[in-house]
Amino acid sequence: MPLFEYNIPSNIIIGNDIDNRIGEICDKLGKKVIVVLENSKYISDNRIGEKIESSIGIFTDDILVYDEIERSANNDVKIENLKEIVESARPDVIVGVGGYHVLSVAKMVASMYDKILSSDDVFKKRYTQFRRKRLSYVEVPITFGIVPGLSKFCFVYDRDSGYKTIYSDVYSYSDAVIFDTSLISILPPYYIGILALDAMALAFDAFISRNSNPISDAFSFKAIETFFINIKKFTNEPSNINILHNLCYAGVMASMSVSLSSPGLATAIAQAVNSVLDIPSERISSIIFPHIIDYNLTSVPGKLIQTAMALGEKIQDITVIEAAIKSAESIRKLLMDLNIPLRLSEIEYFDEKKIDRISDIASKYEFMAFLPRSASRNDINVLLQAAI
Repeated sequence: MPLFEYNIPSNIIIGNDIDNRIGEICDKLGKKVIVVLENSKYISDNRIGEKIESSIGIFTDDILVYDEIERSANNDVKIENLKEIVESARPDVIVGVGGYHVLSVAKMVASMYDKILSSDDVFKKRYTQFRRKRLSYVEVPITFGIVPGLSKFCFVYDRDSGYKTIYSDVYSYSDAVIFDTSLISILPPYYIGILALDAMALAFDAFISRNSNPISDAFSFKAIETFFINIKKFTNEPSNINILHNLCYAGVMASMSVSLSSPGLATAIAQAVNSVLDIPSERISSIIFPHIIDYNLTSVPGKLIQTAMALGEKIQDITVIEAAIKSAESIRKLLMDLNIPLRLSEIEYFDEKKIDRISDIASKYEFMAFLPRSASRNDINVLLQAAI
């Protein structure tokens, strides 16, 4: 039997109007704080940075805000600038505020603090270490999907390869992940639908992975089911905070399922597209989700039956293939109901000419070895062509 080991020391907090908790958490961890704030119109228009600063400022005046990293976090110069600031300021705590990619950068910098102080600023493609973390890290997602703070790995842009590579560190879990639904609820309902489909796709990746296990399967199944039940309700009732809480719970379960199992094809393609075209990864994974179900039509029959169940399909007296087809149809119908594009060609700035480069990057990720059905560069190319 393979070895199973998992650490989840993070304090997970979900609530409404709880930005004040950020200051309380930081105060327990230290007095010098750097806030890594996503540079986006959404953050600035809703004055999220000011709310975070105000919360922390109740307990300390020693706050530095770095708000130069865009939501795609593909700028290696700004990542290196953040490392230099951390080396100079020597904070006790880093607080990451934003979407997945910016949080990944904040988490990576926090976990490699001792390496930064040693003046070794070479960013390696895959840097794994086994030592005690020296700098505390608090994560404040402005979305409810997959969050890097609940995993030992994340994706960060690598200047040498020119795309997002895996940064892995068994001690890089966040000290706390704070989902403030009052911050997330400001997102347009349309985009919340995209985030839900993205998290469902990545949970499905984990569910069918050859690296999955009974615990990850339980999280994956429940995440997919909870998203499916709640997302249409929320887009029809965007002021219903209880439903948004359920989506946050589903995001936690999806995050833990990926961490306990492995990323897969949706992750690989979405990260590759983000690296090459700067398109948000969640826009891509939501579209290719049903295509990945189609691709695995015969490779994981039992898991596809369970997926159909999670999506509310009646599976009595139908074949495995029919259950799989129903799963893909269910996702496509959900995309249409939420007015989310079904084709990559509908995404602004998607360039069909870049598919070869995208396929090449996606095929190189190490976790692709855990796919239930292997996917070569050519296989990924064909899948993307089918999704255009």
